[in-house]
Amino acid sequence: MSRLLLDVGKLESATAAGDRPEIRACVTRARLSLRAALGSAGRVAIERTETYSLAGRLYWSLGDEKKALRWWERSIEEGERLAARPELARTHLEVGRRLAGSEKLWGLDAAQHLRRAHDLFVELELSWDLEQLEPIERARGADAQCGDGRRAAVTLARA
Repeated sequence: MSRLLLDVGKLESATAAGDRPEIRACVTRARLSLRAALGSAGRVAIERTETYSLAGRLYWSLGDEKKALRWWERSIEEGERLAARPELARTHLEVGRRLAGSEKLWGLDAAQHLRRAHDLFVELELSWDLEQLEPIERARGADAQCGDGRRAAVTLARA
């Protein structure tokens, strides 16, 4: 799974930089890593929540929002079922930073996902994760005042 995390991170960086040859290489590596991680997650339950969340990030980076949302939904379901609260909180953070406007996943809009992530981070005393969440919450608050949720989700997805 660590390989998948690395490959998805590299893909996101290459996408932000607009490096087409690197994007193609990263997509190939990330898809292979995903296949391996899903195989492992099938055997090791504790890895499922994070693996499914990373699959969501991969598909979001590829522009397949529908598939990304399905993977995040699976991640939330597994996180709830397995009580994998740190990874569940991180999945809520990923969803919250990417949902736009009135879109919902698992019955929650972006602000509610961010609130769930915040509450879990505080409860679990995950200060590093809270620090990652703060600029997103500030940006969401500013964009909510401007009323441009769609633009905010695109901006935050690259943060």
